[in-house]
Amino acid sequence: MNKHINYTAVVLLLFSANSFAISDSVTVDITANIKETTCDISLSAQNLQGANAITFGSDADGRVIDEDIINATGSALTKFSLNIDGCPAGLSTIKTRFSGTTRAGDPTWLMGWGSDNVGVALYREGEETTLFHINSSIDSEILVWRPDEIQNKKANLMARLLQVGQVSYGNHIFPMTMLFSYE
Repeated sequence: MNKHINYTAVVLLLFSANSFAISDSVTVDITANIKETTCDISLSAQNLQGANAITFGSDADGRVIDEDIINATGSALTKFSLNIDGCPAGLSTIKTRFSGTTRAGDPTWLMGWGSDNVGVALYREGEETTLFHINSSIDSEILVWRPDEIQNKKANLMARLLQVGQVSYGNHIFPMTMLFSYE
């Protein structure tokens, strides 16, 4: 009886066994330099109540004269600022989106509780014809901070009460969330 051994298979088996028998390990350190990407945001306003409540009107009760709403003057306007601090070096862009309930058919009207015919418009100070859109993420409709605003750590904004039809008297609350993104 003749036995035939396939030497190719034996040679491959030997090489393959040797490659596993002679092994080495390498330790790799992976490092990362993680930088803070957010700023501390605060509000400032003449009629600021607490840390985040801006009141219309000329007194602490937020009384607004209906004629001021109609004429977009006086107690129907309030100036406030978004302030930044502790931003990382090299920050070039801050975008602020406004989120809340809008008037049907007009994304620039922030609506609130008890305010069927009254809303709030937001805009950059001195640019009353360019209203920010609520719930938008399009750069031309939101607050994109200008380089001088980032450098000065402040964006000056205005809020204006608006009306359509008969003003409903009483307290009105216009809840809004501001969402910030950084680059």
